[in-house]
Amino acid sequence: MPAVEIRIAAGQVSSRMDEVRRWLRNRECARKLTSTGSRDERLVVVEFLSAADADAFARAFSGSVVQR
Repeated sequence: MPAVEIRIAAGQVSSRMDEVRRWLRNRECARKLTSTGSRDERLVVVEFLSAADADAFARAFSGSVVQR
């Protein structure tokens, strides 16, 4: 299953996560979203059912596609 990892700096978490959620909601293509991190950085991993959706999300948010 393809997934995309994106890293978000602490000062951008709120606004960036709003963008991520909006993008995913508009496309209804994500299977799962997880978020972990520290005070300085947040790692967001989004799992997709299709590689095409994962690639599009990675391009939109400068993420890295990984296999899970």
